[in-house]
Amino acid sequence: MKYFLKAILAALLLAGAPAFAGVNLEGWQLYKTDGFEIYTDIHEDEAREMLTDFMRIKQVVGDALGVKSDRRLAPFTLYLFDSRKDFLQMGKGPLVAGYYTELSLEPTMVMRQQSKRSSLSTIEVLSHEYLPYLVRAMSGQRFPRWFDEGIAHFYSTLKVKRGEIYLGDVPEDLQWTLQRGGTFNGRLLPVEALLAPKPEHQNIADYTSRLYATSWLLTHYMYLGHLNGFSDKTAQLARYLSLTSSGLGSEEAFNQAFSLSMDELEKELKQYAALKSMSVMGLPFVEPKFKIKHQPIDEAGMAIHIYYLAQARGQQELAQELLDFALEKKHPTALAITTNRKVLAEDYAGALADITAFKKHSSDVREPFALSTMADAMLRIANVQPGLTDLRDDAITLLNQAEKLRPSPYHHFRSMQAHWDQNRHNQSIRSAIQLIKMMPSSAAVNLHVGNYMLKAKHYDYAEHFLQNALNWSHSEWITEEAQRYLDQLNLQKQQAASNAPAAKAKHENTSS
Repeated sequence: MKYFLKAILAALLLAGAPAFAGVNLEGWQLYKTDGFEIYTDIHEDEAREMLTDFMRIKQVVGDALGVKSDRRLAPFTLYLFDSRKDFLQMGKGPLVAGYYTELSLEPTMVMRQQSKRSSLSTIEVLSHEYLPYLVRAMSGQRFPRWFDEGIAHFYSTLKVKRGEIYLGDVPEDLQWTLQRGGTFNGRLLPVEALLAPKPEHQNIADYTSRLYATSWLLTHYMYLGHLNGFSDKTAQLARYLSLTSSGLGSEEAFNQAFSLSMDELEKELKQYAALKSMSVMGLPFVEPKFKIKHQPIDEAGMAIHIYYLAQARGQQELAQELLDFALEKKHPTALAITTNRKVLAEDYAGALADITAFKKHSSDVREPFALSTMADAMLRIANVQPGLTDLRDDAITLLNQAEKLRPSPYHHFRSMQAHWDQNRHNQSIRSAIQLIKMMPSSAAVNLHVGNYMLKAKHYDYAEHFLQNALNWSHSEWITEEAQRYLDQLNLQKQQAASNAPAAKAKHENTSS
């Protein structure tokens, strides 16, 4: 009888154990509203509060920039982990509370819920990572790095009280650098390091923390200095940002836009830093109106989402375990991923068998990731098997179907490639335009669109997008590729200019 009870107990424990031991896949929900998606296993009330903060920030930034907040951008996705242990498996280290990335060319943030004892709140982490993307995406301008960092910290202290918003408090994570005994006399970078940066500036001790602090202080001074006894610099700042966005270097733009020298600005900023207190800005605010939809995500579906996160962070062992679990559940996206792996392994017969079976039921598939991933497999085969080029049109059909289910820049990216390979260049460029509209501030998207504009000999557009990629890149590969395409562009323009007189002479001879 004792052994029988032990067997029953073991069976009950096994039945109650989680289906996957790597990370928690149970209890995840998708909360979504216009332009935002949050995948999380935190409490529903906290998730709804997070979405409310998202919408507030978006509305405030839109109002400040004079941009309508309903602009059609790619959905911004947040993965918010309740468990610190699970978040750490995403591969960014124990000191990182959250990070911004792009998955399938979509703006994505990954973070963990902050404890009540943490010096940084969840919304402050969110704001710092989300705001540089949002400001660039909504304004369409190319900002220098100091302003990207400064405006992110400036908005990160946003507070809503009794129908007003307040901006301008010292961000929690900058107080140690900025404050000593209640006064602003911390260690600042030279103004030159922000406005005319040189490689040697990065050798300054504690460069990154001082960059964030000085960038915030300079942004605060530009926006709110006139409330604290200094002259109003907002119009000059707007001129400076317009010039840098058009491609002018930061130092030259400063000299054209501002009525004081860098040395004079350095002196004023030190005086500003020495103020014992600073005014904040209060503005009338109407709460944004929106509806939140939410739905549970099954374990297999969540395994696929975390698979992509783990793979992007190089956590291959965890990614494989998640994929195996989703395959056991016969998740369609997991099946599409294995089809791609067959193509990469040159098992074309096996991949084609998968594709044929998938196509028979594709109209019933409601998983956009499954559709776009199977389209990837089709395009890969078409690129290496000359007799299977018709698969490109089948892939475009799947991408269009996926786009209807859930809009994504990735669908336009792959359509752009497929149309070009089918010699439908005008349709390819139309896809490129849709792609850049959804992700205007992405270095990778600007690189890809610039490349196709170059192929189509739209040189002005190509140069604009490639310069954006160069300016916003935090990737050595993107920087090198953007510069290579710009070199090609300059060479092609030179060749076109040298050929123009000969072409004109030939035309005149033909006419005579």
